[in-house]
Amino acid sequence: MQEYAPICPFSTTHCMLNAHDMATISKLPFGGYRVQIRRKGRYARKTFHRRDDAHKWARKAETRVDQGLSPNKSSAARLATFGDLVALRIDDMCAVGKPPRRSKAATLATLKNDLGSERIGHIDPATLIDHGRKRAKKKFPVPYRLAPEQASSR
Repeated sequence: MQEYAPICPFSTTHCMLNAHDMATISKLPFGGYRVQIRRKGRYARKTFHRRDDAHKWARKAETRVDQGLSPNKSSAARLATFGDLVALRIDDMCAVGKPPRRSKAATLATLKNDLGSERIGHIDPATLIDHGRKRAKKKFPVPYRLAPEQASSR
């Protein structure tokens, strides 16, 4: 009977622990490539049209994780508070040439004032729902409007 060489020269546990240390690149139906990295408890993925671009990104992302940084070099990774997130949203809107108009600017300003100092990790759906309920209970001044019969007599 022929003996086969072991698949992994190390123990199975070692193989399983290191199974996700390298990037996985998959070809997609439309012809693009999806890269997934799992390294040191971090996960990131991105889609590319060219395989070379996928390899380059994977190497850079793995290097960033090894340095203790976020694998994605995004603006969102540098955010600490909810106020930072609101500021990023406003900056993004301005960058594409559509700055927030009066209503959205007022809403974003209110969110920034009320929840701006909260750490992003501490905000969950319940916090946002509670904030909305508190805002709904407040009495806001309503602009004075004429009744329809008063408006027609003027």
